[in-house]
Amino acid sequence: GESSCYEYYSLFGYQTPTTPFLDSLAKSPANNIIYKKAIAPAVLTREAVKLTLSYATPLKPDNFYSYKNILEMANDRGFHTYWISSQDKLGIYDTSVSMLASTAHYPSFKSPSAIAEDLDLTSQLKNAMKNNEKQLFVLHLIGSHVPYDTRYDEKDKDAISGTSILNDYERTIHHTDRVLRSIYNNIKTQGEPFILFYFSDHGEIVGKGHGLLNDHNPAQFNVPLIVINESPVDIENIIYKYTDKETSVFNTSNMVYILGETLGYKVPDESAKKAINDGKYIYHVDSKAYLYSQLGKK
Repeated sequence: GESSCYEYYSLFGYQTPTTPFLDSLAKSPANNIIYKKAIAPAVLTREAVKLTLSYATPLKPDNFYSYKNILEMANDRGFHTYWISSQDKLGIYDTSVSMLASTAHYPSFKSPSAIAEDLDLTSQLKNAMKNNEKQLFVLHLIGSHVPYDTRYDEKDKDAISGTSILNDYERTIHHTDRVLRSIYNNIKTQGEPFILFYFSDHGEIVGKGHGLLNDHNPAQFNVPLIVINESPVDIENIIYKYTDKETSVFNTSNMVYILGETLGYKVPDESAKKAINDGKYIYHVDSKAYLYSQLGKK
């Protein structure tokens, strides 16, 4: 996800029906969806992505260069790995995101001249899926990134009326919900067990943006964690393992552990405890780590 704040999801109680597909799963007797309010470890994409998909932490961001990321770990487990992006490739060594993506077997990015459209990624996904093959796909969406009014189409406009910037942002969430529906339906046609994780790199202060050091509105950190699980893996207990028991806060910096366990790796208890402690921190735009609980306090 991109710039997506859970506060605007009807799945989490927002009054405007921004997530009809996810809402339908939450009401289904299939009981195949888990959704949690989470926090992001950073408020800029280039930092947040590496902090969620590698062992980099707000306290030790350079771990990104010292340890394998989740794509390399999947490669080692015999998975065929794909990175499919609606965002630009700025050069393999220019950013941590493109560096990480380059470790996938099959990385692909939006053409610089193309208009970003997340629904296009779902057809790429469909064409790449193969039966009887272990596959890990990372779809990097453009999501709700500014400018909001370029991130949706007429179907979203018909679903959500209004002319305000808030209405535009609501439509971007609605559009992402349609993307998730398409991804889900494409995977379902394969008829094999799967797990679909959705989370955003960071949140958004609607009308202001993100990456704002002196604005302590938690919306720029508040992100959804959504899992559609149609596999035997007990994802709910794995997520709980990496949730701070004192505060009930889950930092998506621990997604690398959850994905690692999903791939079949074993994590020692002391490593899990360290991960929870690291998850108390966020990495801000001044390149410093702060306790999330202390944001906005003097």
